[in-house]
Formats: sequence, structure tokens, C-alpha cells
Amino acid sequence: KQWYQRRVRERINLRFSEMPTKKPLLRDLNENITCSLCLGYLIDATTVVECLCTFCKTCIVKHLDENNTCPKCNEVIHHSHPREHIRFDRTLQSIVYKAVPGLQARVEQERKEGEGLQEEEE
Repeated sequence: KQWYQRRVRERINLRFSEMPTKKPLLRDLNENITCSLCLGYLIDATTVVECLCTFCKTCIVKHLDENNTCPKCNEVIHHSHPREHIRFDRTLQSIVYKAVPGLQARVEQERKEGEGLQEEEE
């Protein structure tokens, strides 16, 4: 039994030693964490259920006001209610915030400033 446990530990250590130690570059991740509509980093990452393409929430909602197809792959999302077939992608948004330093703080600051402007208008 001890021999087996030692062998398993050796394999695990070998696998970890083979893993790359350098961080991926932001430019290598960009195509996966940017919106193809606004070309910015994903904000409130929202995924189309039918095709799994992801966009900023405001971008895809604006697109779906006049269209029922995915703007990236042209898949029909839903004939009459396409906005009901999109979902917030919490995991991808978390990855974006971790990959892009300062983005989450800037988004939160802009939202606070936007709330302040709305209160002044009322």
C-alpha cells in the first residue's frame, strides 16, 4: 500500500512539474474575453443559450431589440422572444475581471457615477 501511495505522489508531482509556470499574456486571451460588437472587454458577460456566443449585456440586448439572430454566428436565437434566451455568464465575467487589472474597479466607479447622475435628474 505504501508503495502505491508513493507512486501516486510521484505521478502527481511529475504532472505539476510539467505545467507551464508563466502566466498567459492578456493578448493571448483577448479573443475570448472581448465583445465582438463593441470590441471592448466583456462587461456583464451574457451568453446566447442557443449557440454559446458571448457579448456585453448592453450590446446583445441592443442587438436583440431589432434582430432575432446571433450577431457573431447568425444562429436564430428565438423567432419571437430572443431576449429570453440569453444568460449572464458569471464565470466568464469573473475571468475577465481577473485577467484585466483595474477593469472591475472602473466598471463599479462608472456605475456609481451613473447612479449619481440619475438621482440628480430626478
